[in-house]
Amino acid sequence: MLPPTPPNVTKYGTYSIDLTCMHLGCCRDSLRKKTEQGKIRNTRLDDDSETIIYPAIEILRYWFNTTKQPKTEGELEVILDSLQAKGYEATFGCKPPIINDKKKRKDESIESCTV
Repeated sequence: MLPPTPPNVTKYGTYSIDLTCMHLGCCRDSLRKKTEQGKIRNTRLDDDSETIIYPAIEILRYWFNTTKQPKTEGELEVILDSLQAKGYEATFGCKPPIINDKKKRKDESIESCTV
């Protein structure tokens, strides 16, 4: 059964079949059928590998499409950024450092973090 909230995946994360099943609340056979139907896309770890992985954006795309809330590629990127920031805050107790040309703000963010 599909979870009621979007899966908490990392922006550039890739997930094994088992982890994808866990995030989507389905069994391996069900995931295989969804993949064959083109409802979710997977890829191989590399050209020579037989390891199948599911990118985070595909897991989110499937979840939103299934819950009748389709999102554009840009909207999915924003959601992944948001999930990544929340995960960082939960782990380190502060917002991620701001990486840009404003050195002062970057330093302030890092100093405010108590790890």
